[in-house]
Amino acid sequence: MDTADRDTSTMVIFFTILLGLVTVIFLKWKLAKPKNLNIPKPFWYPLQKDKNFKWITENVRNGTLPKMFQPEVFTYLPISHIFSGAVIISDFDLIKEAFRAWVVSL
Repeated sequence: MDTADRDTSTMVIFFTILLGLVTVIFLKWKLAKPKNLNIPKPFWYPLQKDKNFKWITENVRNGTLPKMFQPEVFTYLPISHIFSGAVIISDFDLIKEAFRAWVVSL
């Protein structure tokens, strides 16, 4: 096998993997948004614990912290909330109301 055949097969493998990755991301994005659910909006959230407290107090002071949100963990990837699958509840009354339901409190 000469280098031209090896380069061609490497490029075919690379583009196949890339196409598969794009397809998986697209399908996850399309299937993750059911029309009948009230899904909270994404909001940027720092993952570093030393920055969390400062970030939360600044947003509470400014009044920009939502009561419930999906964390947008990567600044430069605007669909990162789809991959995390988490929902953060930041309102204490909403937390109490949510954990009264037997499904959530299990």
